[in-house]
Amino acid sequence: MNNFHKRLIFRLISGFIIITALTTGTIYFSKSINRYSNQLVDSRRELIERSVALDNLASLSEQYNVKAKNYLNVLYGVVPKKDELFVISLNQDFQELAIQTSLEYSFSVIDEIKPADDKLGFLRFKLTLRGKLDNVLKFIKALYQFRYLTTIDGFVITRQDENKTEIVLRGQVFYR
Repeated sequence: MNNFHKRLIFRLISGFIIITALTTGTIYFSKSINRYSNQLVDSRRELIERSVALDNLASLSEQYNVKAKNYLNVLYGVVPKKDELFVISLNQDFQELAIQTSLEYSFSVIDEIKPADDKLGFLRFKLTLRGKLDNVLKFIKALYQFRYLTTIDGFVITRQDENKTEIVLRGQVFYR
């Protein structure tokens, strides 16, 4: 084998090795680029999803704050402070309701439970009403529209004669 053939074979083998190395490198880098581009696409998709979720959370938070303030205002309208309950005079409000329904009336506070932590306070009361049965029923219906948060724990109805009925109500009026 002469020198020419040796150099030719050497150059062919060298070229083949170089082409093989370049092809291997290209395939390896191509797969790496595909993997990284897929990771980039996934990361971008996740970023978009998180961005949408964050926007939704901000929107919900804003809606909650608006609605919570509205409900809190309603609650404050229905559940007064203790001072407001006495300044507005619960007794006078019950008395006005009794007068509107043409009933004799007496009111007394039984006891008071003060507000604690996140619980409302309340006054237990006793109402005694006398008059026609229809008027007593009108009074009870009017309690459904009463401006304070009120519950009735129990009542006793006694018919005194044909035109006169007595009802003794025990209940609670809540305050904050």
